[in-house]
Amino acid sequence: MTQYELYKGKNNLWHYGRKPKVGLVVEGTLRLEDLIQAFSTELETLTTSHAVSGVKSAARRAVGPSSIEFKQGVIEDLVEALNSYSPDGIWFGVSEQGQDQFGWWEK
Repeated sequence: MTQYELYKGKNNLWHYGRKPKVGLVVEGTLRLEDLIQAFSTELETLTTSHAVSGVKSAARRAVGPSSIEFKQGVIEDLVEALNSYSPDGIWFGVSEQGQDQFGWWEK
């Protein structure tokens, strides 16, 4: 069961949801569709808010036969959305250890 809590995120904005924890979200793939699926699933677990519904909707469309540019834009939007939920000292992105490791990392 997901445990929700109130915490302060980026730019001192308060969030109610699952607080991100340092660790992998996805590894071993650079396929855009795989990254979109993993990132959008992670975003869904962080919030009970409908504020990110536009990004999640674009992510669903990008899994189909969309252009590479569209998929890359969706990934950038997902990373930005995920980082908006990051508490102090943690960020979301690619690991410094491996280019196929994406998750939450300490600054």
